[in-house]
Amino acid sequence: MPERFDNLVEGLSEERALSVILADPDTLERPVDKYMAATRLGASDTDISLEYLLKASDLNPENLYDRITRRKAIDALGRRKNARALPYLFKALRSDDEAAVINAIDSITKIGAPLSEQDHDKLLATLNGEAIQQRAVIQALCRMGITKGLQAIKAKASDANPLVAGAAKAY
Repeated sequence: MPERFDNLVEGLSEERALSVILADPDTLERPVDKYMAATRLGASDTDISLEYLLKASDLNPENLYDRITRRKAIDALGRRKNARALPYLFKALRSDDEAAVINAIDSITKIGAPLSEQDHDKLLATLNGEAIQQRAVIQALCRMGITKGLQAIKAKASDANPLVAGAAKAY
């Protein structure tokens, strides 16, 4: 899906994206370029662009521009499908930023690498979030064929939120 935005960043060179993605937003004329840089680096295949996305996945969410850049970097890591991103994505699961958590869940699924039992536990821990997050993790567990936590997911089949209940029933 992120490919739909590739035409928006065609004019943004990788070099320029690397120069802005980790920059202090207050020093940029257009701080939103950080978000565009993450999009651009997600479409790249160089090792340095992966390194910068990994670093961007840990930006401070207190600043709006860093928060949206962080979310996009987490999303872009899934597009890159490189298992080196998994520790960063699992770290993002502990965030208070629901959108970042959902992006991390989705990116873990896209990478498709084998996960440990501890990784399964970390994913299951995100079932304690808001409804949209619960739905995302249930769908991810289903797509990955992870059966650990079956009882917890079965309990969600009677959730008051129809999106959560529907995902649990589909699981």
